[in-house]
Amino acid sequence: MKQLYLYIKGLSDFGSRMHFIAVTALILSFENAGFWLMAFFISRQLGGILSSLYAGTIADRFDRRHLMMGSDLGSGLAIITVVLFPNPLTVVVSAFIVGVLYSLFQVSFDASIPHLFGDHRVVKINATIIRIGSIAGIVGFLVGGLLADHWGYRWVLLFDAVTFIISAWVLWILRWDSQATPNLVPSVFSQEIREAFQYIHQHSRILVPSILVFFYAIAISAWNFGLPILAHSITELSSTLNGLMWSVTGIGSLIGAWWLGGISLKQFPAMVGSLMVMALFSMLVFWADHQAVILLLLFLVGFADAGFQVFHRVLIQQSDNNIRGRVLGFQQLLSRGGYLVGFLLAPVLTHQLSLPIMVMILEGMVFFATAWSIVKCIQGEKKNQA
Repeated sequence: MKQLYLYIKGLSDFGSRMHFIAVTALILSFENAGFWLMAFFISRQLGGILSSLYAGTIADRFDRRHLMMGSDLGSGLAIITVVLFPNPLTVVVSAFIVGVLYSLFQVSFDASIPHLFGDHRVVKINATIIRIGSIAGIVGFLVGGLLADHWGYRWVLLFDAVTFIISAWVLWILRWDSQATPNLVPSVFSQEIREAFQYIHQHSRILVPSILVFFYAIAISAWNFGLPILAHSITELSSTLNGLMWSVTGIGSLIGAWWLGGISLKQFPAMVGSLMVMALFSMLVFWADHQAVILLLLFLVGFADAGFQVFHRVLIQQSDNNIRGRVLGFQQLLSRGGYLVGFLLAPVLTHQLSLPIMVMILEGMVFFATAWSIVKCIQGEKKNQA
């Protein structure tokens, strides 16, 4: 049943991928679409930022299964409001609520994986999660684009809301030791956050991935913002092409996660190398002239992205259980912060320069960050040897 939940979550991810294509198509139909598209992206990231640290502390103190159930139900209701009231403000507010609840769900879910499946299986389980998410993306983005173009956004959003409700129902049936620290003495929130910061700072294998996830999010935001615009500039059936591009990226991610889950690599170098390769091919996507070349490059982007996600998740999940929720909450804070910075910079740089230049600047930040991480890792190893 525990293994089955990975596929139920995959169904929810499938609906969310469809939701992304449908809601961006809806936003592009509004007046001042560029402004509302930026507001949609920023509001979701802002919701995640505001809830990230609280989510980590809550996940360390309360029943993680109950937190996941509540997050699913709240997200489903937020999406239904867009179906009932399809206007720009509702879309933005709904995105904010989903952003808040997504952080709470994801922190609780990631913190539960070692208890759910065992510490010895975290690499394989994380690779399986990425594979299922990739399949959800392959089918969800493409189907979402087709349905949005031919049936309209309402059915797509309604389906997404239903998948959240199904996920909550399965969690209600499922049982595991989901209470993080049942006998923990309550303390001041600021003290708990300070403890998490100290823990991260003292463990370079946690600190470096934590910093890198900020720049990873900036890189992802560049093509999150850019792909709908690129598709819109190429064809009138922009939702279909946008979905196809995301689906091909998902195929690359699926194959990458499948391959990486079956081999043994040093986790830190594999994470850093995957991030650099992803950033390089992301830049090339927006300089390509032909759709076939764009799709090939996006396949490679997805392959490298899977590598970063698998090894980043494994490294972070090696933190102690009694503080893992707060560590993951800090990851969410940095990740959402990176997305917020990226989505603030992307429209400005695109307007002032061009879409390819914007992507090159934001992806270029990754190279500086990975160079720093390599230096930091070498210094840490020399310090340990001394």
